[in-house]
Amino acid sequence: MLKIQLRNDRVHISGYVNAVDRFSRPIKDENGLFFIEKISPGAFQRALNRAGSVDVKLNHERTLTNTRDGNITLREDSIGMYFDGDITDPEVIKQARARKLRGWSFGFVPIRKSEEESRRAGIAYERQVDELDITEVSIIDERKMPCYEGTSIRVRAEENEVEYLEEEEPEDGAEEPENGAQDPSEGDEEERKCKQERALLDLRKRRLDLKRG
Repeated sequence: MLKIQLRNDRVHISGYVNAVDRFSRPIKDENGLFFIEKISPGAFQRALNRAGSVDVKLNHERTLTNTRDGNITLREDSIGMYFDGDITDPEVIKQARARKLRGWSFGFVPIRKSEEESRRAGIAYERQVDELDITEVSIIDERKMPCYEGTSIRVRAEENEVEYLEEEEPEDGAEEPENGAQDPSEGDEEERKCKQERALLDLRKRRLDLKRG
């Protein structure tokens, strides 16, 4: 779940970048074979401890901030690697206002892993990653696909749900949203699409809560 809250001059983002001990969607390797993989519990936290600081990027391209700056935190709990913090980058704020942020991804180098042949249709093998080095965490917008190919560095994204919270009222003297920013409450067609998307996300969230319960 990617949770986004618009504020006056920043976007507060939180959610699980990736769940541990859960298989990914199919990924194509450098030989053109499809595989699935999962991260062992504890691997993220050990990687975070070794890294010291991890960059946060937009679409694996431009660095927005890092964990050393103090605006964000990354940690692993019993579910997976969790992100929480504020992003002040103008482009990310604009994308959030337009509801174009889609989810998470992360880059990593596998250090210790095991593979076995898969019995799943169309999947050549399954991989368990026990140790890894995290190269970066990315916020993904609509310009990127949710799963990427790589060689020595794997870049991968989960199918994340996105929840946009209501925007806070501007403080006295605070600037209003910039001209041209998309307001999802304006326009019949856009409003209809947003309602449909929100209803679908609410349904997925309820199913996820039931599974966790």
